[in-house]
Amino acid sequence: MYAINPSTERLHLNERTGLLKLALETGADIVPIYCFGNTDTFKLTKGCKSLQPIARLFRTALLLFYGRFGLPVSFEVPLLYVIGKALRLPKIRHPSTQDIEAAQKQYLAAVQRIFNTYKGLYGWQHKSLEIV
Repeated sequence: MYAINPSTERLHLNERTGLLKLALETGADIVPIYCFGNTDTFKLTKGCKSLQPIARLFRTALLLFYGRFGLPVSFEVPLLYVIGKALRLPKIRHPSTQDIEAAQKQYLAAVQRIFNTYKGLYGWQHKSLEIV
């Protein structure tokens, strides 16, 4: 739950399909975006692992984080937002699970492509993106 690795960026998107379902129902485009540097705006304290049992019980993330001066004020780090090309999705009144999975596959591939293309520009050549 609190696996933070300096060589890996982790996105929790595999089980989040509600937005894609809504986009399919309405025929809206989905625009993939990635923000480089957002994981450096705050630091986690070392004691977070002791909160895992409680977090699992309540099915939520309990984090003790800090920023500048030990306060919940973010560190000043440059952020690079990359906005990908809009994904045109068909309008399907009642999308099936297969329709949603196909749209999700398309979206996740676009996010991965953005990360791999622009990570060097941000100085993250050593990092990889893990989508879970």
